[in-house]
Amino acid sequence: MDKDLKDSIKKIQKKRERYERLEKIVIFMTGIIAILIFLIIGLNVYSGLSKKVSEPEINIVENENIPKKTEIAKKEKTEEIKKTKTEPKKEEIKKEKDKKINSVPKQTNKKKEVSITTPPKLDTVKTQVEEKVQTTYYTIQVGAFKTKLNAEKHIKKHKLQNAFVLKQGNFYKVMVGKFKTKREAISFMKEHNLRGFLKKIKD
Repeated sequence: MDKDLKDSIKKIQKKRERYERLEKIVIFMTGIIAILIFLIIGLNVYSGLSKKVSEPEINIVENENIPKKTEIAKKEKTEEIKKTKTEPKKEEIKKEKDKKINSVPKQTNKKKEVSITTPPKLDTVKTQVEEKVQTTYYTIQVGAFKTKLNAEKHIKKHKLQNAFVLKQGNFYKVMVGKFKTKREAISFMKEHNLRGFLKKIKD
């Protein structure tokens, strides 16, 4: 009895699954048909509108304000006559100026004694500026050693980039980088996973 019930339940479930599949297919097909119908209607409407739209009429109006060719020619002639009248006057003015210049007595060339002061040398200026300016920077201390050799070995062992040895007191300290701001130094530490602490140093 149990087997018969199970078989009958399975058959009913299979039938239900088939009906559900058929319903889905029918719904899908009806959706596609509806889309096609809307597309056809839209194309017909668009073609009808394009036929109705007429080209705009273009009315060409002649500008009355445009001067005629004869008037332009007359103006050009009057301008040329004015130029010819003014040119001889300019030549006369130039001749009078030349006469005045020639009449002025020539000045005698006297040698003036000029005292030349030699400017200071660039090397001396640079040294004065360097003495006044004190640069400060941030660096990362990675280690401290009693000898310089041990400090250099530490740099080679860990392959530290932009590293240098700085002597402070009795210790040789391994420093990494020279940064203008504190943020730059912290970001460098995070990027390269360095273990150490920041120090502000004045040259």
